[in-house]
Amino acid sequence: MADVQESTVDQQEEKMVVLDLGSKSSKTIKRLRQGRGKLMDQVRETIDQLREENELSESSDVVVVVVKQRRKSRGFLF
Repeated sequence: MADVQESTVDQQEEKMVVLDLGSKSSKTIKRLRQGRGKLMDQVRETIDQLREENELSESSDVVVVVVKQRRKSRGFLF
């Protein structure tokens, strides 16, 4: 699943959750930006799980999703 890191912001006293989803293809990242696809489902499941465990409040916390774009393969010989 996703790596979850928590940090607090001193000024606003809100908890920030960082979801690191690793390296994914550009097509998968595009679908995430559009709010659909497997990554979006994974983000929703993780957020729901954190809310069930009371690690994340219903409305006031910030969630940051980090995804690295995987390099394209250039073919068999290159």
